[in-house]
Amino acid sequence: MRIEGTELLKRAWEIFRRNHFLWVIGFLMALGGGSAPDISLNFNLWIKSPIPRGLTGYAPIFEFADKIGEAARENPALHSTLIFFGFLVALLFLILRIYSQACAIRAVSEIEEGSTPNFSGSLKLGKNTFFKYLILFLMFAAATGAASIPFMIFLRVFGGKKWSILPFAFSVILGLILAVCVVVFGMVFELAARMLVINEEEITGSVRGAISLLRDFWRECLFVWILTLFISIAGAIVIAIILGIIGIPISSLSDVVKEHQNFLLISLSIPVLVAAWSFISFFSGLFSVYSSALWTILSRELK
Repeated sequence: MRIEGTELLKRAWEIFRRNHFLWVIGFLMALGGGSAPDISLNFNLWIKSPIPRGLTGYAPIFEFADKIGEAARENPALHSTLIFFGFLVALLFLILRIYSQACAIRAVSEIEEGSTPNFSGSLKLGKNTFFKYLILFLMFAAATGAASIPFMIFLRVFGGKKWSILPFAFSVILGLILAVCVVVFGMVFELAARMLVINEEEITGSVRGAISLLRDFWRECLFVWILTLFISIAGAIVIAIILGIIGIPISSLSDVVKEHQNFLLISLSIPVLVAAWSFISFFSGLFSVYSSALWTILSRELK
Protein backbone atom coordinates (compact mmCIF):
# COMPACT_ATOMS: atom_id res chain seq x y z
CA MET A 1 0.00 0.00 0.00
CA ARG A 2 1.33 3.42 -0.93
CA ILE A 3 -0.15 5.17 2.07
CA GLU A 4 0.60 4.85 5.79
CA GLY A 5 -2.14 4.28 8.33
CA THR A 6 -1.78 7.72 9.89
CA GLU A 7 -1.84 9.37 6.47
CA LEU A 8 -4.99 7.44 5.61
CA LEU A 9 -6.68 8.69 8.77
CA LYS A 10 -5.58 12.27 8.09
CA ARG A 11 -6.83 12.28 4.52
CA ALA A 12 -10.17 10.84 5.52
CA TRP A 13 -10.43 13.39 8.33
CA GLU A 14 -9.68 16.34 6.03
CA ILE A 15 -12.33 15.18 3.57
CA PHE A 16 -14.79 14.66 6.41
CA ARG A 17 -14.00 18.03 8.04
CA ARG A 18 -14.11 20.18 4.92
CA ASN A 19 -17.10 18.69 3.14
CA HIS A 20 -20.09 19.14 5.40
CA PHE A 21 -22.51 17.78 2.82
CA LEU A 22 -21.03 14.37 3.64
CA TRP A 23 -22.52 14.77 7.12
CA VAL A 24 -25.98 14.93 5.56
CA ILE A 25 -25.23 11.83 3.50
CA GLY A 26 -24.01 10.14 6.68
CA PHE A 27 -27.31 11.00 8.36
CA LEU A 28 -29.18 9.24 5.54
CA MET A 29 -26.83 6.27 5.88
CA ALA A 30 -27.52 6.05 9.61
CA LEU A 31 -31.28 6.10 9.06
CA GLY A 32 -30.90 2.88 7.10
CA GLY A 33 -28.46 1.26 9.50
CA GLY A 34 -25.00 2.49 8.50
CA SER A 35 -22.74 0.98 5.85
CA ALA A 36 -22.46 -2.69 6.83
CA PRO A 37 -24.09 -5.25 4.48
CA ASP A 38 -26.70 -6.62 6.84
CA ILE A 39 -30.46 -6.32 6.98
CA SER A 40 -31.90 -5.76 10.44
CA LEU A 41 -35.06 -3.83 9.65
CA ASN A 42 -38.10 -4.56 11.78
CA PHE A 43 -41.25 -3.96 9.77
CA ASN A 44 -42.84 -1.71 12.36
CA LEU A 45 -42.60 2.00 12.97
CA TRP A 46 -39.84 1.72 15.55
CA ILE A 47 -36.81 0.65 13.51
CA LYS A 48 -33.75 0.56 15.77
CA SER A 49 -31.07 0.95 13.09
CA PRO A 50 -29.42 4.20 14.26
CA ILE A 51 -28.75 2.65 17.68
CA PRO A 52 -25.76 0.30 18.03
CA ARG A 53 -26.80 -3.29 18.61
CA GLY A 54 -26.68 -4.15 22.31
CA LEU A 55 -27.87 -0.71 23.38
CA THR A 56 -31.43 -0.91 22.07
CA GLY A 57 -32.71 -2.94 25.00
CA TYR A 58 -31.47 -0.34 27.47
CA ALA A 59 -32.33 2.85 25.60
CA PRO A 60 -35.22 4.81 27.15
CA ILE A 61 -36.13 6.10 23.70
CA PHE A 62 -37.02 2.58 22.58
CA GLU A 63 -38.66 1.70 25.86
CA PHE A 64 -40.80 4.72 25.07
CA ALA A 65 -41.43 3.41 21.56
CA ASP A 66 -42.40 -0.03 22.85
CA LYS A 67 -44.87 1.52 25.27
CA ILE A 68 -46.43 3.54 22.47
CA GLY A 69 -46.72 0.32 20.49
CA GLU A 70 -48.40 -1.42 23.41
CA ALA A 71 -50.86 1.43 23.75
CA ALA A 72 -51.57 1.38 20.01
CA ARG A 73 -52.49 -2.32 20.17
CA GLU A 74 -55.53 -1.35 22.18
CA ASN A 75 -56.84 0.31 19.01
CA PRO A 76 -56.88 -2.21 16.09
CA ALA A 77 -57.28 0.50 13.43
CA LEU A 78 -54.35 2.52 14.79
CA HIS A 79 -52.25 -0.62 15.17
CA SER A 80 -52.87 -1.67 11.54
CA THR A 81 -52.06 1.84 10.35
CA LEU A 82 -48.75 1.84 12.24
CA ILE A 83 -47.80 -1.57 10.84
CA PHE A 84 -48.51 -0.47 7.26
CA PHE A 85 -46.75 2.85 7.76
CA GLY A 86 -43.81 1.07 9.37
CA PHE A 87 -43.51 -1.24 6.37
CA LEU A 88 -43.31 1.74 4.03
CA VAL A 89 -40.81 3.47 6.30
CA ALA A 90 -38.62 0.35 6.38
CA LEU A 91 -38.54 0.17 2.58
CA LEU A 92 -37.81 3.89 2.34
CA PHE A 93 -34.93 3.62 4.78
CA LEU A 94 -33.47 0.64 2.93
CA ILE A 95 -33.49 2.71 -0.28
CA LEU A 96 -31.94 5.66 1.57
CA ARG A 97 -29.26 3.40 2.99
CA ILE A 98 -28.21 2.02 -0.39
CA TYR A 99 -28.46 5.30 -2.26
CA SER A 100 -26.58 7.32 0.36
CA GLN A 101 -23.78 4.75 0.53
CA ALA A 102 -23.29 4.96 -3.22
CA CYS A 103 -23.34 8.77 -3.05
CA ALA A 104 -20.77 8.84 -0.23
CA ILE A 105 -18.40 6.52 -2.09
CA ARG A 106 -18.59 8.48 -5.33
CA ALA A 107 -18.32 11.86 -3.59
CA VAL A 108 -15.16 10.92 -1.66
CA SER A 109 -13.64 9.49 -4.84
CA GLU A 110 -14.38 12.72 -6.70
CA ILE A 111 -12.80 14.75 -3.90
CA GLU A 112 -9.70 12.54 -4.04
CA GLU A 113 -9.46 13.27 -7.75
CA GLY A 114 -9.48 17.00 -7.05
CA SER A 115 -13.11 17.79 -7.83
CA THR A 116 -15.38 19.74 -5.54
CA PRO A 117 -18.75 17.95 -5.47
CA ASN A 118 -21.67 19.22 -3.43
CA PHE A 119 -24.73 17.53 -1.97
CA SER A 120 -26.92 17.78 -5.07
CA GLY A 121 -24.05 16.76 -7.33
CA SER A 122 -23.34 13.73 -5.14
CA LEU A 123 -26.97 12.65 -5.36
CA LYS A 124 -26.74 12.73 -9.15
CA LEU A 125 -23.51 10.73 -9.10
CA GLY A 126 -25.01 8.06 -6.85
CA LYS A 127 -28.05 7.32 -9.01
CA ASN A 128 -25.96 5.83 -11.84
CA THR A 129 -25.04 2.73 -9.84
CA PHE A 130 -27.94 2.54 -7.39
CA PHE A 131 -29.60 -0.63 -8.68
CA LYS A 132 -26.34 -2.55 -9.10
CA TYR A 133 -25.29 -1.46 -5.63
CA LEU A 134 -28.64 -2.64 -4.27
CA ILE A 135 -28.16 -6.09 -5.78
CA LEU A 136 -24.61 -6.27 -4.44
CA PHE A 137 -25.80 -5.23 -0.99
CA LEU A 138 -28.56 -7.85 -0.94
CA MET A 139 -26.13 -10.53 -2.15
CA PHE A 140 -23.72 -9.92 0.70
CA ALA A 141 -26.52 -9.54 3.22
CA ALA A 142 -27.82 -12.95 2.13
CA ALA A 143 -24.32 -14.46 2.24
CA THR A 144 -23.76 -13.14 5.76
CA GLY A 145 -27.14 -14.49 6.83
CA ALA A 146 -26.44 -17.89 5.26
CA ALA A 147 -23.09 -18.12 7.04
CA SER A 148 -24.85 -17.70 10.38
CA ILE A 149 -27.37 -20.52 9.78
CA PRO A 150 -25.22 -23.43 11.10
CA PHE A 151 -24.40 -21.51 14.26
CA MET A 152 -28.03 -20.52 14.81
CA ILE A 153 -29.22 -24.10 14.25
CA PHE A 154 -26.66 -25.34 16.75
CA LEU A 155 -27.83 -22.84 19.36
CA ARG A 156 -31.44 -23.74 18.64
CA VAL A 157 -30.77 -27.45 19.21
CA PHE A 158 -28.47 -27.21 22.21
CA GLY A 159 -29.62 -23.92 23.72
CA GLY A 160 -30.89 -24.20 27.27
CA LYS A 161 -29.19 -27.56 27.81
CA LYS A 162 -26.21 -28.33 29.97
CA TRP A 163 -23.24 -28.50 27.63
CA SER A 164 -20.42 -31.02 27.80
CA ILE A 165 -16.94 -30.24 26.52
CA LEU A 166 -17.66 -31.47 22.98
CA PRO A 167 -20.72 -29.27 22.27
CA PHE A 168 -18.94 -26.31 23.83
CA ALA A 169 -15.85 -26.83 21.65
CA PHE A 170 -18.05 -27.25 18.58
CA SER A 171 -19.88 -24.01 19.36
CA VAL A 172 -16.57 -22.17 19.67
CA ILE A 173 -15.42 -23.53 16.31
CA LEU A 174 -18.69 -22.55 14.63
CA GLY A 175 -18.49 -19.12 16.23
CA LEU A 176 -14.94 -18.59 14.97
CA ILE A 177 -15.89 -19.71 11.46
CA LEU A 178 -18.84 -17.32 11.49
CA ALA A 179 -16.63 -14.46 12.72
CA VAL A 180 -14.10 -15.09 9.94
CA CYS A 181 -16.88 -15.23 7.33
CA VAL A 182 -18.37 -11.95 8.57
CA VAL A 183 -14.98 -10.20 8.47
CA VAL A 184 -14.03 -11.56 5.03
CA PHE A 185 -17.46 -10.89 3.55
CA GLY A 186 -17.36 -7.39 4.99
CA MET A 187 -13.98 -6.59 3.46
CA VAL A 188 -14.91 -8.04 0.07
CA PHE A 189 -18.15 -6.06 0.09
CA GLU A 190 -16.40 -2.77 0.88
CA LEU A 191 -13.89 -3.27 -1.93
CA ALA A 192 -16.47 -4.55 -4.42
CA ALA A 193 -18.81 -1.67 -3.66
CA ARG A 194 -16.12 0.85 -4.52
CA MET A 195 -15.10 -0.92 -7.72
CA LEU A 196 -18.76 -0.98 -8.72
CA VAL A 197 -19.48 2.67 -7.87
CA ILE A 198 -16.19 4.34 -8.81
CA ASN A 199 -15.26 2.25 -11.86
CA GLU A 200 -18.88 1.42 -12.75
CA GLU A 201 -18.00 -2.24 -13.20
CA GLU A 202 -20.52 -5.04 -13.38
CA ILE A 203 -21.41 -6.89 -10.19
CA THR A 204 -19.54 -10.10 -10.99
CA GLY A 205 -16.47 -8.18 -12.13
CA SER A 206 -16.44 -6.02 -9.00
CA VAL A 207 -16.68 -9.08 -6.74
CA ARG A 208 -13.87 -10.88 -8.59
CA GLY A 209 -11.74 -7.75 -8.47
CA ALA A 210 -12.42 -7.30 -4.75
CA ILE A 211 -11.42 -10.90 -4.00
CA SER A 212 -8.22 -10.40 -5.98
CA LEU A 213 -7.40 -7.20 -4.08
CA LEU A 214 -8.11 -8.85 -0.75
CA ARG A 215 -5.86 -11.78 -1.62
CA ASP A 216 -2.97 -9.46 -2.56
CA PHE A 217 -3.48 -6.80 0.12
CA TRP A 218 -5.19 -8.63 2.98
CA ARG A 219 -3.01 -6.98 5.63
CA GLU A 220 -3.97 -3.48 4.50
CA CYS A 221 -7.65 -4.41 4.25
CA LEU A 222 -7.63 -6.02 7.68
CA PHE A 223 -5.94 -2.93 9.10
CA VAL A 224 -8.71 -0.67 7.77
CA TRP A 225 -11.37 -3.13 8.94
CA ILE A 226 -9.93 -2.94 12.46
CA LEU A 227 -9.81 0.86 12.24
CA THR A 228 -13.48 1.01 11.28
CA LEU A 229 -14.30 -1.42 14.08
CA PHE A 230 -12.76 0.94 16.63
CA ILE A 231 -14.58 3.86 15.00
CA SER A 232 -17.86 1.94 15.40
CA ILE A 233 -17.08 1.28 19.06
CA ALA A 234 -16.33 4.97 19.58
CA GLY A 235 -19.61 5.81 17.88
CA ALA A 236 -21.48 3.41 20.16
CA ILE A 237 -19.96 5.09 23.23
CA VAL A 238 -20.92 8.56 22.01
CA ILE A 239 -24.47 7.47 21.22
CA ALA A 240 -24.77 5.76 24.61
CA ILE A 241 -23.87 9.07 26.26
CA ILE A 242 -26.44 10.91 24.13
CA LEU A 243 -29.07 8.32 25.02
CA GLY A 244 -28.31 8.85 28.68
CA ILE A 245 -28.80 12.60 28.33
CA ILE A 246 -32.05 12.56 26.38
CA GLY A 247 -33.34 9.48 28.16
CA ILE A 248 -34.63 11.34 31.23
CA PRO A 249 -37.31 13.46 29.51
CA ILE A 250 -38.14 10.62 27.12
CA SER A 251 -38.71 8.23 30.04
CA SER A 252 -41.02 10.73 31.74
CA LEU A 253 -43.03 11.13 28.56
CA SER A 254 -43.25 7.35 28.12
CA ASP A 255 -44.74 7.01 31.60
CA VAL A 256 -47.43 9.55 30.74
CA VAL A 257 -48.27 7.73 27.50
CA LYS A 258 -48.42 4.39 29.29
CA GLU A 259 -50.68 5.75 32.01
CA HIS A 260 -53.27 7.44 29.78
CA GLN A 261 -53.02 5.44 26.53
CA ASN A 262 -55.19 7.63 24.35
CA PHE A 263 -54.96 8.41 20.65
CA LEU A 264 -54.14 12.11 21.10
CA LEU A 265 -51.17 11.49 23.41
CA ILE A 266 -49.82 8.79 21.13
CA SER A 267 -50.11 11.07 18.10
CA LEU A 268 -48.39 13.96 19.91
CA SER A 269 -45.59 11.73 21.20
CA ILE A 270 -44.62 10.35 17.79
CA PRO A 271 -42.93 13.62 16.62
CA VAL A 272 -40.93 13.65 19.86
CA LEU A 273 -39.68 10.15 19.19
CA VAL A 274 -38.88 10.95 15.56
CA ALA A 275 -36.95 14.07 16.58
CA ALA A 276 -34.92 12.17 19.18
CA TRP A 277 -34.28 9.36 16.73
CA SER A 278 -33.13 11.82 14.05
CA PHE A 279 -30.79 13.50 16.53
CA ILE A 280 -29.18 10.14 17.32
CA SER A 281 -29.02 9.24 13.63
CA PHE A 282 -27.08 12.41 12.84
CA PHE A 283 -24.28 11.55 15.26
CA SER A 284 -24.28 7.92 14.17
CA GLY A 285 -23.98 9.05 10.56
CA LEU A 286 -20.81 11.03 11.26
CA PHE A 287 -19.01 7.84 12.23
CA SER A 288 -20.50 5.89 9.31
CA VAL A 289 -19.44 8.36 6.63
CA TYR A 290 -15.91 8.67 8.07
CA SER A 291 -15.51 4.88 7.98
CA SER A 292 -16.80 4.87 4.41
CA ALA A 293 -14.21 7.49 3.45
CA LEU A 294 -11.42 5.30 4.85
CA TRP A 295 -12.49 2.38 2.65
CA THR A 296 -12.83 4.59 -0.42
CA ILE A 297 -9.35 6.06 -0.03
CA LEU A 298 -7.87 2.60 0.57
CA SER A 299 -9.54 1.10 -2.50
CA ARG A 300 -8.16 3.89 -4.67
CA GLU A 301 -4.68 3.35 -3.32
CA LEU A 302 -4.78 -0.40 -3.97
CA LYS A 303 -5.38 -0.03 -7.71
